[in-house]
Amino acid sequence: MICVFTMTRDRLPFTKRMLEQLKNCGVDYDHVILDNGSTDGTKEWLKEHWIQKEDVEFIDSPVNLGLWKGIQTILDKTKHFKGYDYVIKIDNDFEFPE
Repeated sequence: MICVFTMTRDRLPFTKRMLEQLKNCGVDYDHVILDNGSTDGTKEWLKEHWIQKEDVEFIDSPVNLGLWKGIQTILDKTKHFKGYDYVIKIDNDFEFPE
């Protein structure tokens, strides 16, 4: 099993595109998303359209933690990573080949 984690901040169009491409990649995965203090509606869109899915865990940070503290926050709050074969960080501007 695969676990993907993504951090996002104020890049809603990129986040939407990446999530749709990831969903259509044909691989089963669980997803952990950290919103890193977005102020552009990303957090609200994720809560309304994405995080109600059973395979998505959402971490809401009210401030920008930066890259390494954000990754550490994800690792601290998601102890279940131990059950996965792979844990993959995918940035929200990642493009999947068609």
